Amino acid sequence: MRTFQLHLIPGLMQTKEYACAVIECGFFQGFSPDVDGLAEIRMRRQLVLDSEDPPHLWAVVSEAALRQQFGGREVMRRQLERLVQRSRLPNVTLQILPFTAGGHAGLNGSFTTLTTTDLSVVLVENLTTGWYLEASEEIRRHDIVFDHLRAAALSASDSRSFIERLVSES
Repeated sequence: MRTFQLHLIPGLMQTKEYACAVIECGFFQGFSPDVDGLAEIRMRRQLVLDSEDPPHLWAVVSEAALRQQFGGREVMRRQLERLVQRSRLPNVTLQILPFTAGGHAGLNGSFTTLTTTDLSVVLVENLTTGWYLEASEEIRRHDIVFDHLRAAALSASDSRSFIERLVSES
């Protein structure tokens, strides 16, 4: 799994409180979602990273996602601590794309690429749906963008130090 997140912490690395805050601020046009139920589903999905044969998750996350205050200061502090913890897993690579990187290849938005031995697909989500892109040219273009993003981002160890500084400031 390779993901670039422009505005949010990746779902596989979220705390329940952060997930609830994100879900609550959604635009639901007249219906109320089961916030706790949706957050619990997200928490169960995270178990895949701790499984016996876990997938590798490579996440590039914009600094904006670290600084956006979902749920308030304490929720964000715990969320940042969770990122540090998850970044230490052997099957997780976390890089932060700092504001100082300036313009970057991911300005068009977040995406996730899922690859197995048989299949690659890119997931692009929006307000009401998600698109699964399967054409080889679309996948290739997203792979190139991801390569540029990870080259522009801080290294994994520098990213962890960056997040630890944010925790100490909060």
